[in-house]
Amino acid sequence: MEFACFDESGDIGKDGTKYIVLGLMCTNEIHKVRNAIRWAKTQMLRHNKTARWLNRNGGEIKFYNFPDKELMKRILKKLSEIKISFYVMPFKKGDGTNIDKNQILGMLLMHVTIFSKGRVPEYIIADTQFFNSKKENKLIAFIKHGQNQISYKMINENESRENITDDFKEAFRLRILHNNSKVREELQATDLMCGSVFQLFERNNEEFVECLKHNKLNLVIAEKVKIEK
Repeated sequence: MEFACFDESGDIGKDGTKYIVLGLMCTNEIHKVRNAIRWAKTQMLRHNKTARWLNRNGGEIKFYNFPDKELMKRILKKLSEIKISFYVMPFKKGDGTNIDKNQILGMLLMHVTIFSKGRVPEYIIADTQFFNSKKENKLIAFIKHGQNQISYKMINENESRENITDDFKEAFRLRILHNNSKVREELQATDLMCGSVFQLFERNNEEFVECLKHNKLNLVIAEKVKIEK
């Protein structure tokens, strides 16, 4: 079964970072992703500095403020050995783009349908803080093909379809499940990959994202898809 996680790096507020990066990890080898993060934690517990950091974080690995750059690179290279498709959408803040997480998730899934020949994950795991929600979300995406572009709308399952015109066709349905990232290694792996791409855009630092460009991992930095309100 195809499994997916959704995460972000950067902050949405008008101040702070220059960019926000949203990423979607898709894989049917989720057990290998979990094992890679568990391996990383074992490595961290061998040294006082990293063990203390991990303990302060409640056992959760995150890219931000990670205490050992070389170990981070080793973790990313381990993830690159897994059959993962990682779809990323960077946004430069202040360019007038409205960052709506539901819509951006839809954009990323449009790219997934292109690269996976129409397949989308049966469900997506997101951190409870990501959508500020603990309950399951059920969404429906509608698309239409125009000249040199794809447009789409995404609505909640119980929302009225009165604004969905006949030229839009139902593309896929999506379930979003919400979990605490402290207890889901796959969410922690997604955070590391998002953080690596964020470094590329925010600081022009390629050293981490280069670690992902090996072996089986497929990194796709997506272009925007037009949203129709």
